[in-house]
Amino acid sequence: STFSIDKSAVKGKGAVRFMEYEYVMPGSIPFGHVELEMRTRVDDGKIIVEFYANGQKYDNVTITPYAPAASAYIEIAPTTTPIGAPLDLELVLGGYNDTIPFTVLNAGRIGLKLYVHMNGAWIPPPSAWSIGSALGINLVFGYSSARVEPQDVGSVLVVPGSPNSRRLWAGTIIATPIGINATNSTDLSPYIRSLVDFGNNTRLVLTGAYVNGRPAQLSSLSNVTLGSLVVLQYKRQYFISISAPGNFTAGWFDENSTIVINEPPVVDFGNGTRSVNPLVNGTRPPLVVVVDRPLVVSYTRQYLVSLNSPINNTAVWANASSAVVLSLPPVVDFGNNTRLIDPLINGTRPPLTIEVNRPMSFVGTYTKQYLVTYSGPVWLNRTWINAGASATFNPPQIIDFGNDTRLINPFINGAKPPLSITIDKPISLSVEYTRQYLVSIRTPFNETNVWINAAASYAPPASTISTNGVRLIPAYLTIDGRRAPLAPVPVEAPLNITVHYNAYAEVPTTFAGLPALYADASIACGGASNSTSGFFASSLRLELADVPAGTCSVSAHGVPSLALVAAAVAAAIVVLFRKLHKRS
Repeated sequence: STFSIDKSAVKGKGAVRFMEYEYVMPGSIPFGHVELEMRTRVDDGKIIVEFYANGQKYDNVTITPYAPAASAYIEIAPTTTPIGAPLDLELVLGGYNDTIPFTVLNAGRIGLKLYVHMNGAWIPPPSAWSIGSALGINLVFGYSSARVEPQDVGSVLVVPGSPNSRRLWAGTIIATPIGINATNSTDLSPYIRSLVDFGNNTRLVLTGAYVNGRPAQLSSLSNVTLGSLVVLQYKRQYFISISAPGNFTAGWFDENSTIVINEPPVVDFGNGTRSVNPLVNGTRPPLVVVVDRPLVVSYTRQYLVSLNSPINNTAVWANASSAVVLSLPPVVDFGNNTRLIDPLINGTRPPLTIEVNRPMSFVGTYTKQYLVTYSGPVWLNRTWINAGASATFNPPQIIDFGNDTRLINPFINGAKPPLSITIDKPISLSVEYTRQYLVSIRTPFNETNVWINAAASYAPPASTISTNGVRLIPAYLTIDGRRAPLAPVPVEAPLNITVHYNAYAEVPTTFAGLPALYADASIACGGASNSTSGFFASSLRLELADVPAGTCSVSAHGVPSLALVAAAVAAAIVVLFRKLHKRS
């Protein structure tokens, strides 16, 4: 009603007519749940009244009084206005205005609920009737065609039927945060609970009461005037239990109070178990918490997972129930001809996936190997052999290259093979041989082959041989076709050596102690020959150079000198006779 206010002071989407502000929303609202809400407040001395439908504001009315307003509220009281209408709250289901039937319900039913926000709680009016000022007019003129049936306190059903005028509910209304009760008793003690525990670490503690909007002593609630509106005021509390390493806090805290939580970031229990990353209802401390629900301080539990191996010792903290993959490199080469292979973690070949549910310790093992270098003239082997293993090395005694060169008498690091050793470190084995070259020697007597050590000096067999009156004397050598003196030959490659001989013979040519008058002689060795002749020669000397064969023969022919001797004797006798004759 705008009876005492100039209608120009009321501004909204509607208009003031007949001392009432009216606004009709355009369109229609579909059948279903409709929640109508009216709020009032004061802003800069003006009264603001807001209207909502299903949470959406549809009108905002500003009332500018003659003097600035300090407060504004909706009053529910069984009094009348200056024109005699009840000063009360009405929820009317009707038409556009008084000329159209307010209620026409042919079928179905409509539920109505009326609540007022008072002293911090939504409560129904203490009493209600199925008829008000507007409905009274409607009944008089017969516009109504529906009836009202009460449900629980604050709720009715509009159903088809004849209009009825009745009290829907009455008595004292007791409103609490957990429900609304109506009673016809003046003693409200059965409805008063000083403590309401919800069993989920949340409770309500009774802190006060309001009777008809005014504070009242709790002791006075044993005798309350019937028809009163009683609002019990409770304080919500939450049970805070912080049971965390290094801190234990437990107790009930008022809603919206603040507590400071500062948990240590890491709590080590010293047994391979720790708690980390504390969270207070999902938030990392330190923090000042406004208590608006039960608080839970949670830590992430971690366990120490260690892996000890020959290459390193590793320890990591892993979250409980998490999966950890343990792995080791398949080969670890130390760069000094030593390596580790074939890793095992607790006897199992990695990678190893484990679920961490306790402190865990693992041992990694490897097979140690050493590099064994085994080299020879024609091979180089590098082999990794397990530490502690035994190995035997037995190189070939002779290596013939097929080109008149060979190697003999192998030694392994100075030791004669076979060599058996235990591998306990990196080892380098070198096989050394004596190199030999094949020397082919050809003489007039034979052909032979002999292996001579490289760099040695070789003296070919070259001695004087006498056979059949012929002396064969070494003359010179040819080495691979090159002439060389008779001397030891340094052997630095395969050689073909020919020993050349000269043949000498001294053939006597005397007869009866007298030189032959004439003689000739010849020498033949293989296909080569030579001859000589002479007069009055006692002997003939034969020489044949570079004989091709060692078998030689000598032949000689001569004319004896006896007749010549006889003539000489005769001449001597004649001379002697003459001398003797003269003397006589």
